[in-house]
Amino acid sequence: MKNLVFIRHAKSSWADMNLHDKDRPLNKRGVRDAPRMAAFLQERLPVIDLIIPSIAKRTRETARFFQVQYGLSDLEIIPTEALYHSGVDAYFHQIWSLDETVETVVLVGHNPTLTEIAYYIQPGLTENVPTCGMLWVEVDINNWADFDFDKVALKGYYYPKMLSGA
Repeated sequence: MKNLVFIRHAKSSWADMNLHDKDRPLNKRGVRDAPRMAAFLQERLPVIDLIIPSIAKRTRETARFFQVQYGLSDLEIIPTEALYHSGVDAYFHQIWSLDETVETVVLVGHNPTLTEIAYYIQPGLTENVPTCGMLWVEVDINNWADFDFDKVALKGYYYPKMLSGA
C-alpha cells in the first residue's frame, strides 16, 4: 500500500503584474495557510518520503513549508517542469516513474488539473480544489508503475477553510 497526496499550491500573489507566472510568490494568506496545512496533514500522515512540486515559485514555496514540517532534506524535494500547467497525464507519468522504495509522495501542483484529479478520485467531490487544498489517497499497489485511479481510496480531502480560525 502506498500513500499519495496531491496539493494545490497555497494562495499566490498578484501584486506585481510584471512577474512571469512561474515567478509569482505566495501572498500573506498563502504563507499563513501552507504551514497550518502541513501541520494538519502530519497529524494524520506522519511520514512523507518525497515532495515533488512544479517549478513555479508558488509551488516550491508551498512545498518548503511541508519540507520543514516533516524535516525533509533538500534531496527529498524534487521540483519538476512536468507538473507546471500540465494535464493529468503528466501527473501519471511522474507517479509511474517513482522508485518502488518510495512509500509516500506529495505532488504540489496547479488547477485546473488538481480539480480534474479530484474528479477521477471521487466524482462530485468538489467543483474546485481551493488553494492549499489536499487530496490524500491510499493506493493499493506495491510498485508505482502500477498506479491507476481505480486503485485509490480517498483518505482525506482537506483545505484551509476547514481549519478553525481560517
